[in-house]
Amino acid sequence: MIPTITSLSRQSLVSGKYPRQLFSPWSTSKEGKEFTDCAMSFGLRKEQVEYHRGYDADFGPTIRCGCVIINDIDDMVHGQQQGRSGMYRDVEYLSSMGKLATLVRNLLSKGFDVYISADHGNTPCIGQGKLMKLGVETETKSHRMLVLEKFADKEKMKKQYDMIEYPKYFLDKQYDYLICNIGKSFDAKGDKVMTHGGITVDEVIVPFIKIKAVDNNG
Repeated sequence: MIPTITSLSRQSLVSGKYPRQLFSPWSTSKEGKEFTDCAMSFGLRKEQVEYHRGYDADFGPTIRCGCVIINDIDDMVHGQQQGRSGMYRDVEYLSSMGKLATLVRNLLSKGFDVYISADHGNTPCIGQGKLMKLGVETETKSHRMLVLEKFADKEKMKKQYDMIEYPKYFLDKQYDYLICNIGKSFDAKGDKVMTHGGITVDEVIVPFIKIKAVDNNG
């Protein structure tokens, strides 16, 4: 979901909603409720649904549908100082620890089908300078997009920072949305970073993996 920021794209993924329909589009504070409500809309009872953060998810016998949020990759992106090569090394090391594989095996052993995906990708950028507070302040961490109220000088911002105006399709119509061009972000001038929030292929194409319990438990 564009803009590719966690609060919009991940909540849309777990809730089945468009961003304009979310309880709290600029934070993930209601994400668990969004997921539970979505699962219940398919006929499940609240006690059959569980939302969990971290690798230690251990769903009990009453749970029919669960969501597990793993934030490691996103945390690596926002702390990455070695660009794409650094991300490759960090992800390779994370993979070698086997934590995700162990979690998946545990879920399969309990009869769950497992679906693995991501809410967005990331892309290397060079900082073009940090912005002072403008428009609507959102805790996106992305530094790749701006949400502007009507009073903000949108045309000036587009020209000054070479930004793209994104149509409001599924977004709240009371704001305007500007996205940085390829390879640019609002980080310290000259800094090389990995980030997200824009519309590049790296940011918008994500994996989708389905692992059937019946195929792994005989």
